[in-house]
Amino acid sequence: MIQAIRRTIAYADLFDQAITPLDIHRYLEVAASVADVRAALDRHDGTAWVRHDGLYCLPGRYPVIETTLQRRQDAAKIWGRAKRWAAIMSHVPFVRMVAVTGSLSMHNMKPGSDMDFFIVTAHGRVWLTRMLLVILVRFARLLHDELCPNYLLSANALTLNDRSYFTAREFVQMIPLYGLDVYREMRALNRWALEFLPAAEGAPTGPIEIRLGRPVQAVKGFLEALLRSPVGDWLETWEQRRKIKRLRRLPGADSSSVALSADECKGHFNNTNRRIADHRTQFLV
Repeated sequence: MIQAIRRTIAYADLFDQAITPLDIHRYLEVAASVADVRAALDRHDGTAWVRHDGLYCLPGRYPVIETTLQRRQDAAKIWGRAKRWAAIMSHVPFVRMVAVTGSLSMHNMKPGSDMDFFIVTAHGRVWLTRMLLVILVRFARLLHDELCPNYLLSANALTLNDRSYFTAREFVQMIPLYGLDVYREMRALNRWALEFLPAAEGAPTGPIEIRLGRPVQAVKGFLEALLRSPVGDWLETWEQRRKIKRLRRLPGADSSSVALSADECKGHFNNTNRRIADHRTQFLV
């Protein structure tokens, strides 16, 4: 278990973050009780890792504790805005789930970071929904908020194809804000993630659910009915072909971090998962 704890702390260190005992337990790669994790942390404090203010980091990486405390404060200020934008996204036609991912989901926001969102859409409307969300992203930029809905998935394709540690970690740490029923279905369809992280059942925080009032639901349903027409079908196909062609020209488009199809738009063009996988091998002993 010692090496598993060290790998968990090392993973956080990749993002310049120190980590709490509860998060170490949640994201541990082996099954263990909270009590056993705390006992192991105490036994090897000062050797395999160091502790300060209830946070753990690797030896020689003490400055990340101060960085983590500052980023937590910054994330707390941003969370309110992220929830408001998520509420607006929930009004967009064909949006079925909105979840926060990335650094904000781990309360590890550095200045200038994007607010990352995972979006589930109605079947057959991934690219039309993305087009509508891009309009919202540009409006948010005018208000000095950087939104990044960088992963859109169709409601009929909730099983994730990339069964890697990185995908499992990103999946179990995301925080759903709208569409909890879809989130629960997605968790049920991706039980494989618990093979990597056996303690990461459910969302990392308590329920935070945005609900649409009946008038909003009626308007959203009316707009969706209009866009479930031949015109909407044409827009979906046109936008899908246009954007896939353009996105595939970008650097990194051939990486495993990118997936572009009728049911999926995953745009992590910096190939983060490959870099993290390479770095983690240093701790696989």
